[in-house]
Amino acid sequence: MYVCGPTVQARPHVGHGRAAVAFDVVRRYLQWLGHEVTYVQNVTDVDDKIIAAAIEQGRDPNEVAEEAAGAFRAAYRRLGI
Repeated sequence: MYVCGPTVQARPHVGHGRAAVAFDVVRRYLQWLGHEVTYVQNVTDVDDKIIAAAIEQGRDPNEVAEEAAGAFRAAYRRLGI
């Protein structure tokens, strides 16, 4: 199961959580039905939004993306997904 993940230019918000939980519910349901599920989610870490945020903050785009990606990982852990 491939899920298009977040573009990590800023901290996650409730909309990101809704999408993540929805796909997690589908994954769990498929597993409950007895299917073997490999769950893969990308993280877009190169994007115009990330570059724009980096310029606005006077930072390197990789730094902005890695910081936001860490916040997403932490949020997903708190949601139990």
